[in-house]
Amino acid sequence: MLEILILTLVSITTVSFTIIVVRFLFRFFKYEMQINRLLIVAIGGIEFGILVDCFRISSFLFFGIIEPATDNFFFVIKFFLFWVGLAAMVRVVMILSRQSGHEVKYESILRYSILAGLGTFSLLNLFTHETTPLSGINSFSGAGSFYLYQINQGLFIAILIFSFPVLVLLAVQLNKILKEVRDKPLAKQTLLLGLLFVLLVGERYFNLGHYFIPLSLTTFLIELSIVTFVSVSALLVFFTNPDFLEALSTYFCVRSIYMIMKKGGQLLFGYDFQKEIQKNVLSPDQLLLGGFVYAVSRGLEMSIQPGATIDTIQVGDMNLIFKHSKYVIGLAFISEDIPLVHFNLLLLMQRFERTYEKELEMWTGDLSAFETDMPKQWIYELFRSEK
Repeated sequence: MLEILILTLVSITTVSFTIIVVRFLFRFFKYEMQINRLLIVAIGGIEFGILVDCFRISSFLFFGIIEPATDNFFFVIKFFLFWVGLAAMVRVVMILSRQSGHEVKYESILRYSILAGLGTFSLLNLFTHETTPLSGINSFSGAGSFYLYQINQGLFIAILIFSFPVLVLLAVQLNKILKEVRDKPLAKQTLLLGLLFVLLVGERYFNLGHYFIPLSLTTFLIELSIVTFVSVSALLVFFTNPDFLEALSTYFCVRSIYMIMKKGGQLLFGYDFQKEIQKNVLSPDQLLLGGFVYAVSRGLEMSIQPGATIDTIQVGDMNLIFKHSKYVIGLAFISEDIPLVHFNLLLLMQRFERTYEKELEMWTGDLSAFETDMPKQWIYELFRSEK
């Protein structure tokens, strides 16, 4: 009966995590975002170790034996990829922190420190890892005895000391990110996934070294149940909202948005997310921006081949995207070029032209018609709300 329970948990975990990875791969090819790419590495690296554990357990239950050389090799790779996944997740949090205006001062030092730890700890683990027997689990054939790998105790303590400040920093940065998310459903899902990730990382640390919590059949079953719970919960989150990661990245990557009159280049409306309290939306600098974008877009139209289009320009570490419609040019400064931003910018332009069609068609240069909260509400609905 116990073996059937273990096999059931292993099967659910394997299927759930496999579906999650396939889902990430699909979303990555649909939206080639940096965050999606890093999350594939992060989840793939951590999940590899979980799948290795699932395979070991299944192999023992069905065949009563685990091939030693292969088992040893996969434990070393599992440890290495766990650190790769952790490094990728740190990078994801750093990107979101930067996009939300909370850039970590010594991010490059943190990154290189993690890479150095990855190489050093992986090399030491290669020569120092150990095995620990676990009684109480029998194969269906009754043959063999089950055991688990763990890293050396001294190395385990060194890793905990090294990891603690990094994990604290991640918690602090995630808290700052959540405070910037005003859309409650999006904030709740971000918090939930963050807690699931913390729970999974904690389980992985216990899996790699059973020193502070004694290894027993009970703790083994609890650990396996935690992994199953995390896998199923994450799967439900991503299936109930498949666009969650795109919505989160879009939420932070858009820095400012402007509507510019196509005929003449006059700035009609502008909003800068980095300056939430704006006493004068159409400041002199922003008014000059309209003429600049108009000149750039006209120059591009004349320089490219007939029938070709350009709607994105790299400006330093920012991307400038602009779209043309009947009356206006829509402009957005973004930190990452995401297809969803292009789509939402077009929707914003359609609403703007539909609402102010009369003023735009009979343009007199009067900006008073646009001095309402309506365009700002549209911007928040399209770029600061989870759909």
